[in-house]
Amino acid sequence: VQGVWASKSLQHVERARLPMALAGLHRVLAVGGLLDLTVFAGEGHQRTGTDDEFPGRLFTWWSSAALVDLLEGAGLDRMRMERVTGYADRKPAVQNPEAIRNNRIDVILLRDGK
Repeated sequence: VQGVWASKSLQHVERARLPMALAGLHRVLAVGGLLDLTVFAGEGHQRTGTDDEFPGRLFTWWSSAALVDLLEGAGLDRMRMERVTGYADRKPAVQNPEAIRNNRIDVILLRDGK
């Protein structure tokens, strides 16, 4: 696979299972392949209630340091990683633009490490 785009999908993986999921991504990613990974920033996890479109959906928040450590542990080269923190969407998910739900971590694995 030449590239993986995982925009806010891996945040639904249980914390204990994410290392194996990332190792699987590394296994199928071609040498020099691209990775664009986005998750919400923060700490902890929460399941949605019955009023959610998908009741029981899991959200797991990560610190950038913990996520980078997991990616490196899965075999991805830290020197190829670039991190950008910003808002989750063009339009914030909730009214307060600084709310944890509007914060994200983007990890982009660059092709040539530059």
